[in-house]
Amino acid sequence: MQRITRGITLTSPDHTLARLRREIDAVDDSILDLILRRVELVDEITAAKTEAGTLHRFLRPGREAIILRRLLARNRGIFPPAALVRMWREMVCALLPLQGTFSVVVGGSESGLRDTARDFYGSSTLMPETDDAITAMRRVEEGRDRLAVIPTGDRDALQMLACQGRAALHIVALLPFVPPAPGSGSRCEAFVLSATAPEPSGDDRTVIAVFDDSGNGVSQSRITTLDGWHQGDEERRITMDSLTGMVLGSYPAPFQQ
Repeated sequence: MQRITRGITLTSPDHTLARLRREIDAVDDSILDLILRRVELVDEITAAKTEAGTLHRFLRPGREAIILRRLLARNRGIFPPAALVRMWREMVCALLPLQGTFSVVVGGSESGLRDTARDFYGSSTLMPETDDAITAMRRVEEGRDRLAVIPTGDRDALQMLACQGRAALHIVALLPFVPPAPGSGSRCEAFVLSATAPEPSGDDRTVIAVFDDSGNGVSQSRITTLDGWHQGDEERRITMDSLTGMVLGSYPAPFQQ
């Protein structure tokens, strides 16, 4: 005999929906519990780094790329990749202030630049803006911001990066890391600059400024990207085949769907 509860059978669509919604609620609770556990782990990491004297190095673009690639591979394309990356980045960036002051300056007025930065560095990150990329670079040099996001096409800024006295800054990431969802608005390709040297992710690209024939200057038209991870010598100079130049930085290769 089929049991009836308040006019809804155990096999009715309404009963099935109620059961599925309860399960979704339980999943949501579990997600929050895991996020709170992650907060506890970050607190423990902060304490361990403080004791070891390494708290200043809490930005790890190479490690972050390794994690994102693993998650995207595990996802198997079921969940939209851009949304998955955005959710993970929101969580990670919300916790960065636990380890130190964190802000990202957006340098320039190119269409989509701020949204590109916001996608990757989260809705809660302090994000001042400057009229141009060079001013943003100076803010990072002065320690006012941790990172600068500048358009990849700003050759004046890249030229300045290669000049003497600018070796303190490095290109550490290329945005966007995943292609934006169709119809999500304007985005632009951007470099992320940091005073902290980049680290390898296992699949990287290196940006170099190629010296002119005299070996003393840098040709503005010869900013190029090499496959792989290259550091150069102590002064970040590099010689490969017929190329001689300065390493401006390296970044994890973006995810390809």
